Amino acid sequence: MRHTRLDIAHETRKRFVKEVVARLSTAKAQGKFDRLVLVASKQLIGELRQQLGKTAETVTAEVPKDLAHAPIGALSLYLAQRRLI
Repeated sequence: MRHTRLDIAHETRKRFVKEVVARLSTAKAQGKFDRLVLVASKQLIGELRQQLGKTAETVTAEVPKDLAHAPIGALSLYLAQRRLI
């Protein structure tokens, strides 16, 4: 069976979501956070929400914006200016 670039991208995204959810769930279970702000593309937020399970109860805000390449300082500033952190 031949995989197209689209198939590979889809599978990569599914694995990414699964990994993020696993890490968030573990961190939540360890008491590392009690509030969570999701910052991602609108589509990715939707995918995360579907998979988060009980961890979704800690989501206090969603920012449908892709800031993946923003420097950490810029992300913190962006969230602070909007009083999300």
